[in-house]
Amino acid sequence: MLEMIGDIVGEQPLHAAVSHGNRLAEAERVAGILRQRFDVRELFINHLTPVMGAHAGPLVGVAFFTGE
Repeated sequence: MLEMIGDIVGEQPLHAAVSHGNRLAEAERVAGILRQRFDVRELFINHLTPVMGAHAGPLVGVAFFTGE
C-alpha cells in the first residue's frame, strides 16, 4: 500500500487519512511511516464503523490526495 502511494505521490505534498477498524496501533504505525516518507501537510486517523468491520474484519486503509 505504501509503495503504491509513493508511486502516485512522488515529491508532491500529501493530505491523508488513515482509517482503521479496531487496529489503532497499526494505524498509528502507518501514519508514522507516511510522516517519515512524504511531505505530509494533513494527516488524520479515524475509526471505521462496525459495519465495515463486520464485512472486512480488522483493517487499516489510507485515503489521500496531493497538492498544496
